[in-house]
Amino acid sequence: MLALSTSKSGHQIASINGISLHSHYNPHNEASRFVETALSHKTPGIVILLGASLGYLSHAIKSKFPHTLLICIYYTTSLFKKSFYKGDLNWHPEAGLAISTFLSRQLSELDIEGLEYLEWPACSLIWKDISTDIHASLQQVLRELSGSLITTIGAGKLWIKNTFFNFLCLENIVAGIPCDHNLPLVIIASGPSLKKSLPILRKHRKKYVLWSLPSALKFCGTYDLVPDVVIITDPGYYSTYHFHGNSSNDITMAMPLSASRGLWHQKGKIFLFTQPNYFEETVIAGLNMEFPRIPSNGTVAGSALELALKHTKNRIFLAGLDLCYSDIFSHVRPNTINDLFYCSSQRFSPYLSSLYTWCLKTATVKIEKQLCRTSQAYFTYSGWFSSLPKPTKNRIYRINPSPLSLPGIHNINEQELECFIRPLTGQKNRTSFHAVSQYPSYAEREKKAVSIIRGWLESLNQKQGCFSSPHKILHIFKDDLLLKLCYFISAQKLLELKRNIRFKNTTETKILAASLREEITSFLTQILQKIMKRQHL
Repeated sequence: MLALSTSKSGHQIASINGISLHSHYNPHNEASRFVETALSHKTPGIVILLGASLGYLSHAIKSKFPHTLLICIYYTTSLFKKSFYKGDLNWHPEAGLAISTFLSRQLSELDIEGLEYLEWPACSLIWKDISTDIHASLQQVLRELSGSLITTIGAGKLWIKNTFFNFLCLENIVAGIPCDHNLPLVIIASGPSLKKSLPILRKHRKKYVLWSLPSALKFCGTYDLVPDVVIITDPGYYSTYHFHGNSSNDITMAMPLSASRGLWHQKGKIFLFTQPNYFEETVIAGLNMEFPRIPSNGTVAGSALELALKHTKNRIFLAGLDLCYSDIFSHVRPNTINDLFYCSSQRFSPYLSSLYTWCLKTATVKIEKQLCRTSQAYFTYSGWFSSLPKPTKNRIYRINPSPLSLPGIHNINEQELECFIRPLTGQKNRTSFHAVSQYPSYAEREKKAVSIIRGWLESLNQKQGCFSSPHKILHIFKDDLLLKLCYFISAQKLLELKRNIRFKNTTETKILAASLREEITSFLTQILQKIMKRQHL
């Protein structure tokens, strides 16, 4: 129970069940000393205060850093109501939002730069369980944001190239229903556990809809397990490399325009969905066509599940979703990735030795008492799967789960899977697609692509002052178009620019802004030239 009293300095203090939250002498001085120690020699852009109380800490933080965004997390609503000095943004248990949702809405990838968080020790002592849960939620949100930022730094330009060139070159576009509502859906990833499910999946193939990730294609082809749909989101070359040797000409590929280029060489159908990226939405705007809108996800398995949840209310089974290595093997065999290691092996770099070295390099986390390893990226993915709403998770099943658990998602083995699907009646048509007649011609698509890029270049030219004048550079972060172009084309430089502005390094800021504009202009000009010369074909 919350009780209020007065300190010897005359300030109001609080206690919970007899445990004091503040100094009985001077809570203002206590809070100032704590903030000075926790944030000494730092110039944060955002401070997240965990365990905010009556406002002494909030006041101390804002007094020291008046221009810093302060986010206060209260462990009880009663303290939030009694606080005399709140943060710029505040959360408490009765705020109407889960803490993870609140943090996800308030923070972006760029906010990671200059973000600091601290917790008031008295609150962590009194509310141990709440503190543990909030720390876990904060760490998951920060892992997801960091993963998204790192991915954008490495793949941002590729996403934009892919979007324009796929828009120009993909032809066999279809719409329709990617899974029959009357049948369960099985999504297969390429984890080593997939092989255990093979006998049941083959035996009852006509009784469920099968979606595959690209990395499982060779396994499917080897065992005549033809998927109804293949989900592709990765932008890199190896996403399409998995299709090499694919014998099925009637395969349907579900993908956003930002996925890997080159699938126009396949003879199958293309089922487009969109992700909320500025360049994708700009390209498809005005096409008078409906595309499923799927949130961006760090893993293609997550995107496949999002797409599935949008199209079926039936049970969804996840096979081969291990999110960890089994011994030194990251994938079920046969697999194109393992083939690459085998083909590159030689006397002084044998096949198994190469796999072992790669395992240690990419899966740096050893799972205790298990012959398997995982990585921080896999932990992030597992956190995302585990954070799905409870009603959603109630119809998701993970077959032969690995040691990396997904709390809340049902775990079953292959015998239990058979119990689900054996009584069902097999159906020949498990999907229903039709050609999109209103998809624009190549000439119309080319005209639109050229117009978009020229428009972006013209805006960059008109807003040149935002990159040259020290007083206007902050406008880059306020202008929606400039910010998005900078973020996706050169996120690393944008981060450095943000840091230099925060530390008021005027000369470095001006040089970096000019370099950023030059890089964006050069990149867009190169794409425009390739489109007009048709060098992408």
